[in-house]
Amino acid sequence: MKRSTLTLSFLALAALVFAAGCESTVASPYGGDRADGDSAEQEGENLEGVEEADVAENDTDGDEGEDGEGSETEEPRWSCHSDSDCDDGNVCNGIETCTVKVAGYPDLWACHDGQPLECPNDDDNPCNGTMTCDPAKGCVVAPPPVCADVKSQCVEGEMIPCDDDNPCNGLATCDSTAGCVEAPVPICADATSQCVDGEAIPCDDGIECTGDVCDGEAAGCLYVPLNDRCSNGDACDGEEICVRFDGCQPAAEPLVCDDGLYETADSCDPSTGCVFTEIPFPTFVPIPAGSFMMGCAPGDTQCTPAEFPRHAVILNAFEMTQERITPDECEAVLDEGCDYTTWEVAFAYCAAIGARLPSEAEWEYAMRGGTETIRWPWPSPEFGWDNPWGLYSSNREFVQDCWHPTYDGAPSDGSAWEDEGCEQRVARYGTGSADDPRFRLSSREMVAVDVGNSGIRCVRDAVNGTGE
Repeated sequence: MKRSTLTLSFLALAALVFAAGCESTVASPYGGDRADGDSAEQEGENLEGVEEADVAENDTDGDEGEDGEGSETEEPRWSCHSDSDCDDGNVCNGIETCTVKVAGYPDLWACHDGQPLECPNDDDNPCNGTMTCDPAKGCVVAPPPVCADVKSQCVEGEMIPCDDDNPCNGLATCDSTAGCVEAPVPICADATSQCVDGEAIPCDDGIECTGDVCDGEAAGCLYVPLNDRCSNGDACDGEEICVRFDGCQPAAEPLVCDDGLYETADSCDPSTGCVFTEIPFPTFVPIPAGSFMMGCAPGDTQCTPAEFPRHAVILNAFEMTQERITPDECEAVLDEGCDYTTWEVAFAYCAAIGARLPSEAEWEYAMRGGTETIRWPWPSPEFGWDNPWGLYSSNREFVQDCWHPTYDGAPSDGSAWEDEGCEQRVARYGTGSADDPRFRLSSREMVAVDVGNSGIRCVRDAVNGTGE
């Protein structure tokens, strides 16, 4: 029994000696592996160091007091596995890292502080912000200052750009002492050049009617035509215009004053332009459509060759002024004296009220009133005497026709018988003394267009085509 025990002890010792030379490994008491070649003495020294470090880092602020109560301890800082475990959310104190705490023991990791972030100091420039460190963002610039104009210094607030993008007043910049300042004013030499740095040259094209300005958006001089600078003070001759390179030019055509109303007189005042004046409008009476025999009436012994041959005329309905136009009525429309009325004045008046002079056929047809009488003793409307169609006294009145010595070739449709450029027209008689052969309804007389010795009676087409 004893021999067996000695034998087993010897064998165990031999096994230990043999194992000392082997390269096999054993588990570390701290969870890692260590080489068997390490001596127990070395291991003891390392462990002693770990224990001392652990004690140093985890030491509490105070020992247990006399009353038996102790202070709470902090979580050991060496218990990390990656850098993210060490990040404290503050970039200003550097970037924390997780590294091996004790050499040779890879499972012992601890957090280490990084290098604090250094932000540039303020450069005393009022035109940029002051840089500081933000725990979440790092180095940031404070809100830039205001540079409102060339006179103000920069102050804290939202930045307002100094440059206004106008090439015609220089490039404004922000000075560290004075704030916004302007660069030298550029050149605006002519209409085609852009502004460039240098001494300013005024924009002037030498044309009096243009407005000369330097426009930053257009990048140079602009010359704007201004028509009002060309006015000669007379509105009636039209509007004068300003042409870019040629200056003031006369109006293309005179001012036309026409409101399209028969009840107004259209005229032009040089100082104000068109004037539309309400006028006394003559009374028109309807003349029905029909036919008659024009010329010397049966039984009339005072007829002249100019009243022949007697011929048939067919007419459409029309309207005629009830009386001859008075001088006052004429002057209100034409704004000129009508006491000595010429054919040209009569023509102008009728046109001004939207009417026309009657043809010879229309005049005689209306004055006969559907009869073949030789003359009518119509003194005036005050006495209530009129012809069957309501027309009052007529005495030497102009018609549209040119003068022809007879009715040979005269129109049969009631239209005026005209020749191009004729200078002699026709005047017709109607009422008057029976002793004077001229005062007959078929009497005709030649008159020059510029001789004033007759009156005015106007006609216009019937509104409904029937004259009723």
